Amino acid sequence: MEFEWQQELDTLDIVPEKFRGLYAKGEGEGAKHLLDADLAKRMDTTSLSTALKKERDAVKELKTQVAGYQKLGKTPEDAEKQVGELRAQLAEAQKGREGAAEWEKQRAELEAGHSKTLTEKESTIERMRTTYHQRVAHAEALAAIADAKGSTSLLLPYVERYVKVIEEDGDFLARIVDAKGEPRVNKSGGYVTTREFVAELKKNPDFARAFESSGSSGSGTPPGGKTGGTPGSEKLSSTQRIAKGLAELK
Repeated sequence: MEFEWQQELDTLDIVPEKFRGLYAKGEGEGAKHLLDADLAKRMDTTSLSTALKKERDAVKELKTQVAGYQKLGKTPEDAEKQVGELRAQLAEAQKGREGAAEWEKQRAELEAGHSKTLTEKESTIERMRTTYHQRVAHAEALAAIADAKGSTSLLLPYVERYVKVIEEDGDFLARIVDAKGEPRVNKSGGYVTTREFVAELKKNPDFARAFESSGSSGSGTPPGGKTGGTPGSEKLSSTQRIAKGLAELK
């Protein structure tokens, strides 16, 4: 029967005579016979078993991979080639996604810049429109007062308050409005013109003195004479009294 080496033995009875010298009895009562340490180390197969297990596991993994390739109906080389192609396609797709993100960023910046420019342009146009409306209203009021031979310094601020410029069919038209800002209509059903409005003021006693007189009525006060009326009124000239009345109407 072949002898199986053991690192520890209670007795050397099973050890062939020629190998007993390789064992040494330990110290103390009941001590065991121990195999020579150097020989025991040489005979240790633990590392060999570990390496063998790794090799077996690697072979098993390889068999699994081969089985996977076989399911695809391809050789390992074909499968590796296909994986490379897929990686290239993925890289190209990634470039496309990054390019799309960059374009989206540029588009957002362009839109923001365009929106800012458009807002500034619209603001400028609105200021120009407002200025033009004011000039049209001023010109209309000035012309109507001049035609009626009125005092522009006295009447212009008041008349301009009631002149509103509107845009109609691409044209800028002056309209006389009421206190609520609504266009006034005359007896003919049309809009009251600026000249008609000034003519109304000329007939109004509060504004009559702001217009040139058409001639002496024959019952006026002699030059240098007093007109009577409210005590203290002789201290103001007629022009001053008109200016004061207009100021009170504002």
